Amino acid sequence: MIKAQRIAFEEQAKMYRSMRSFIEESTRTVRDLSGRLRDTQRSTIDSSPSESNLEFGPSSQAL
Repeated sequence: MIKAQRIAFEEQAKMYRSMRSFIEESTRTVRDLSGRLRDTQRSTIDSSPSESNLEFGPSSQAL
């Protein structure tokens, strides 16, 4: 009975290690993707025209 319990415990430990590896890899992937999204949003915001970064030249209309 003790041997069976030990084998079951070892199998359970292996399963938990596998789950932990999966969670760690998934966390890295999500962080990487969210970082890329954040960088993309920043560059989009930085390159979009706004009232503060528009340049107004002298009017060329004749009076």
